[in-house]
Amino acid sequence: MPHRRLRSKPTHLFQPLTVGFTVGAAGEITDNDAPRKFLAGKNEIVTWIVGNNSDRKITVSLLRFLRKNDPLDEVGDSTKEVRPFKWIGSNVVVLEIGQTGIIAGKVDPEYDRLFDFLSYTIRVEGFGEAIDYDPDGDIKP
Repeated sequence: MPHRRLRSKPTHLFQPLTVGFTVGAAGEITDNDAPRKFLAGKNEIVTWIVGNNSDRKITVSLLRFLRKNDPLDEVGDSTKEVRPFKWIGSNVVVLEIGQTGIIAGKVDPEYDRLFDFLSYTIRVEGFGEAIDYDPDGDIKP
């Protein structure tokens, strides 16, 4: 399965908790269209707006939230998978050609970390083999 590093756009001081990306031809998410890095606290809701500009029906999932050992690490530690969100509906969206959908998650109030630096996986399916991308997100106190 191809696995591609996706560089998240930098955060803003007072950023919204909405991030978005568009899946293009052959399941590609370009660095220019990468989701913005989120910074969310307990009980806050993060929404991912997902667009399908490809030529086929796709399934997009948010998976494997991994804790980073250091904030500068490219990807989180695969032995430190965490579950910071309670999904509102599902962590999966199925999109027809040209459609846009939403995945939303509320930071779990029981999540036991004051601050967490994470990477997570965006999985795109519909082009034969699944394609995984690894952007970033942070949980704040």
